Amino acid sequence: MICIMTKHVGSSSHCSGVALTVLVRNTKRRSVVRGLYREDVAEYPVTAIREAIVNALVHRDLSNSSRGTPVQINMFKDRLVVHNPGGLYGPVTVDSLGEGGLSAPRNIWLMKTLEDVTPLGERRAICENRGSGVGAMQNALRQSGLPEAKFEDRIASFRVTFLNTPLGRKRDRRDDIKILLEQHGTLSRAEISQALGLSEISIRKWLAVLREQGAITATETKTKSKNVRYRLAGLE
Repeated sequence: MICIMTKHVGSSSHCSGVALTVLVRNTKRRSVVRGLYREDVAEYPVTAIREAIVNALVHRDLSNSSRGTPVQINMFKDRLVVHNPGGLYGPVTVDSLGEGGLSAPRNIWLMKTLEDVTPLGERRAICENRGSGVGAMQNALRQSGLPEAKFEDRIASFRVTFLNTPLGRKRDRRDDIKILLEQHGTLSRAEISQALGLSEISIRKWLAVLREQGAITATETKTKSKNVRYRLAGLE
């Protein structure tokens, strides 16, 4: 587990930048199939992480009861959790987060400051389009094929959780395999596995299903052989 904590609100722009850099450096990359090609993407989208960190700093409780309590960013094997002291502020509820640009920052002066600060090498301010952060966060997660963020308001604290298990991991891959075979004619199990970013064990299962359905045929009777290739049925 990786844990990052920050207490210095006066340097929020620096803290958010350092935290984001550390997280990006320590996140893994996964393969995503887009059409016939596979590309490597970050475990969590940078936009979602940035919005979660900035929101935690801007909306944290600065009262005497919470002084000394840091914003915490915890990275686990299967999730990333951003936790800040102080629950939702004003009329905002968990159900209304991200709707209609509704915004009720607890620290309005800090929000205004971050709206005028542009990180080195970027064109956008740390905070812009007030009230759009949650929407940008969820949209980035959807585009990466990940579940939407989970929000927990506990009155004295607020928590955002990102899961890194893609929604489509267990989807039916028969059509993907047939598209590959239509494009390339014949392919081995290893080639299909590499193209789709799946294990050969998983590919073997889908190939068996397609053979039972008569959708594909094998070039050899011993389908456990590494040399066997597959093609669409009727193209022999």
